[in-house]
Amino acid sequence: MSLLRALLGALALVMCLSWPRSSSAAPASAPRPAAADCDVIHGLTALDRTQRERLHRACIDGPQDDAATYTALFRLVSSSGWHAGVVGTMLRRHGRDSLTAWAEGRPHDAPAALVAQEKLDAGLSAFAAGTLCKEFRDSEALAEFLDAVGADEPPESLPFTSRFATCLGVPASTMESIRLLTIRADGLEDVTVVVGTRDYVHAQRWTRADALRLDGHRFFVAAVPEASPVVVLGTHENQALPVVWRGLVTRNEVVWAAAPRRSCLDLSVRMNPDTRLYFDGVRIDDGPEEEVCAAPTADATTKTDTDDPLSVDRTLAITLDQPGSGLPEHEISALTCEGRGTARRPVVRHLSPLPATAPADQLRAAGLCEAFRLDLGTPTKQRVAVLGVNKLPGCEATPLWASDVPERVRHVIGRDVAHRDARTYTNFSAYAEASEALSSLETRLGGRNRSDANEREDADANALLGTAAQEAWRQGIDTLLSFTMQCMPHGSNADGEPQWSYSIRATSIHVSGLFARGYYGRDGLDLEDFINVESVGFDTVEQQDAAIGALLDRTFGVTTPRFVPPPDHEPYRRPLTLRLSGWSDDPPGAAAEPGNETIELRYKSLYGVGEHLVDVQARRVPGSADRPAPCEMLVARGARLPEATAAAASTYESLPTKERRVVFERSRDDEDVSSDPRATVHKGEIYLPRPGWYLVTTDADQDGELDDAVCVDATSHSIDVWADLAPSGGPLAFASNGSRIRLYTRARVGMTRYFRGGWLGTGVSLGYGFTDYVGPRADWKDLDVASREEQQWRRHALLLSPHLEFRSRTRALPVEFRARLGPAIDTAMVDARRVDYALVEFRAGNDENAILDIDVDANLELSMGVPVGRIQIDIMTMLSHLAVDDSLVRSATTVVEDANMVLGFGLMISGGVR
Repeated sequence: MSLLRALLGALALVMCLSWPRSSSAAPASAPRPAAADCDVIHGLTALDRTQRERLHRACIDGPQDDAATYTALFRLVSSSGWHAGVVGTMLRRHGRDSLTAWAEGRPHDAPAALVAQEKLDAGLSAFAAGTLCKEFRDSEALAEFLDAVGADEPPESLPFTSRFATCLGVPASTMESIRLLTIRADGLEDVTVVVGTRDYVHAQRWTRADALRLDGHRFFVAAVPEASPVVVLGTHENQALPVVWRGLVTRNEVVWAAAPRRSCLDLSVRMNPDTRLYFDGVRIDDGPEEEVCAAPTADATTKTDTDDPLSVDRTLAITLDQPGSGLPEHEISALTCEGRGTARRPVVRHLSPLPATAPADQLRAAGLCEAFRLDLGTPTKQRVAVLGVNKLPGCEATPLWASDVPERVRHVIGRDVAHRDARTYTNFSAYAEASEALSSLETRLGGRNRSDANEREDADANALLGTAAQEAWRQGIDTLLSFTMQCMPHGSNADGEPQWSYSIRATSIHVSGLFARGYYGRDGLDLEDFINVESVGFDTVEQQDAAIGALLDRTFGVTTPRFVPPPDHEPYRRPLTLRLSGWSDDPPGAAAEPGNETIELRYKSLYGVGEHLVDVQARRVPGSADRPAPCEMLVARGARLPEATAAAASTYESLPTKERRVVFERSRDDEDVSSDPRATVHKGEIYLPRPGWYLVTTDADQDGELDDAVCVDATSHSIDVWADLAPSGGPLAFASNGSRIRLYTRARVGMTRYFRGGWLGTGVSLGYGFTDYVGPRADWKDLDVASREEQQWRRHALLLSPHLEFRSRTRALPVEFRARLGPAIDTAMVDARRVDYALVEFRAGNDENAILDIDVDANLELSMGVPVGRIQIDIMTMLSHLAVDDSLVRSATTVVEDANMVLGFGLMISGGVR
């Protein structure tokens, strides 16, 4: 026996001396992975881009034992996932059973663990046959160990210890810093063990032919440095996915004595044909075998990748056991290629972890499958989801709702002419803490001075946001939106009701850009670089939809200009301020193109002068029934409907009214300045020539197609209340029948209601007229009276007059002209106290001094006025025919026959109401 041990020891020594410094040949039957299997290295987030490219080249051409390879491999074996398993792919591809990379970049003498491993491998077959270390082979400890393994139970003790290694010929001094890791390999085709130290990384691969067979079980015994990170990767003969164990070996251990529990994953993935799908480093799609960035074949057609998306539907058996089982998280990853020509490079299309451990009460039965759905196809439209809506304090008392914002966003994205063909709205089931993290991050966007106390909060917010973004990316969402509503009081209206102004802020995370740029690998990317904040203000709740439309235009860089919420109506004598929101094509930081500094507007009146006279003007409020039909789809809307824009363009071209043009300059006001200088607002004033509805349009790019249109109502007061005073008499009074008016004064108050357009109206007035008459006795009356003195009498009249009014209503002149025409019922009391009682017939047979007289007058007033604040002051010319019914009398034979024509000049003050 001693001779046999000496021979075996000599043989081990020879093998040790002949041990290759970096690698050794694998069995001839080892499968050779294709070059495309190396692409998974591009998804290893534990490495930086340079390390991934270097390791990928080593996988294609063969690994090197330089310092750079050591750094990459040590980072993999020290990471928390399965990533060190790619070393097994490299070994199988190049027909190797081992690989050693040195920290110093040059080979060294064999370390103790590898010397021990050589001796172990050399003696295990003899041990299994019972010709070496028979006392261990027949020991009770080994029997109990095998019984526990057969029962899938953790053994109470391990037979494979330092004493066992020493028995196989490993020097005791060598085992001082070495521990034995026993790997149960039942059902495994091969096992790869990767161990990392500060000096080297070593990977050893065994096939089932190398296994130690004991009582129907197969084992591998690995000698590993104490307290060094170790990864064990086993390929199962009946499963597509490997089983992985990782940990620090601080004492002799056994791996998989009790086989890890398995669960079922029902995987359904939709992706483009140029995408490669991996699960724990194993490719699971049935796509082409070429590398992900392989050059297109010569017979490739022009058909795009998105024409025929692939569906991967597979049921996978994955490990899912209790914590402490050494199972790292699973990982599903997808790679695609971006760039052109020599700049083509693989990028991570998707990457997400799946748990490999769970508490005992959450472990699923092996036959119970969990569904996992993933949409990685390149959509024809950008997919947008709302993460949340936050309503700031102070908005509770306002009529502004926050809960319906996602539906309003859906409406704009689904129907607006600039969004519906480019984007689609989708739902996102996100974590509540992700929304909180987004809110936290919003508060510090743009802040430059950060205290140390906030750094950890920032990191936590970034981590949560990264999780939310990653989940959105998994759900096929390209952009996440979060909205914040702010309400600001600004006094009260005339009725005492509080008035508010509003602001809505959108924070967007461009998920697709974030992950397409390598956020999975954190290649120098800052999450904030992919977050954009925009805000838009508005004054009434009815303008909320239009504000959301303008906000989404800014968020997604829509170059088509949009009228931001304009006033629905404005008095025609005031300039109308309009603003257009847009997006400039100028690169950030570049000088603005001249064409982006101005924008031209064109506008026409929807009605000519005199049209729609019979339609009395209604109260002007948004949504009022008097709005012209072409304007119904243009008012207070967030979505610019294509049919509405087309109808507006058709209507505008058919209008026979005069076209007016105005150029707006780019606004530099604080309220119009965005965080992104490419967001533009053009602001200006237009002067509407007369009351009525106007169609205002813009075609910013001058392509002949209308970009946007809006209807505005140049209003005038529909009801005018006025008062006038006009004196006359003396030479301004003319009487054909001989009566003479020494003084005539008229004072009235009235109201006029105007028809549509405001230039024609009807109304009524109530007034008082005072007339002081003087004249001789009539020639053929009271002949028996000798008195020939002039008589004097006065008339006090109540005047009730309907009227028809014409009003100029134009901005062509700074003044306004009016003409008012109408009859008047003149009910008067004649004061005859100064008329001689002897003149009975002249007094019309009345002995009383108060004589009732009812006449009909005809009035015409012409005035010219100017607005002064909220009122208008007119200089008026009065022309009245008093007592038209008495004008047939050839002479004034009595005190009540008093026909006169008077001309007077006076003053009128008027003010309109809605």
